[in-house]
Amino acid sequence: LQSPRVPYTIVIPTLGRWRPAKDITKERNLVNPTKAFILEKTLGFLSRHGVPVGSVRLFVADADEEAKYTEALRGSAWAHVGIVVGVPGIMA
Repeated sequence: LQSPRVPYTIVIPTLGRWRPAKDITKERNLVNPTKAFILEKTLGFLSRHGVPVGSVRLFVADADEEAKYTEALRGSAWAHVGIVVGVPGIMA
């Protein structure tokens, strides 16, 4: 049984997860502890499940966070993910 593809967007509110994974979690089984946490965990998970970059948007708090995520993602498969500058607070 084949169903037609349904367009979707995964929205990820994020703050500070551009920092190295080792600075955010105490997990010992990190593949690359110096890689940005969001690449090591969240976006890594989406990659392993075949989610295309074009279906993901990162929502960040301000222009400073946007710049830090852009730098952290540079050179990765996620370098061109959509980044949306919002306001702090998930319900704002």
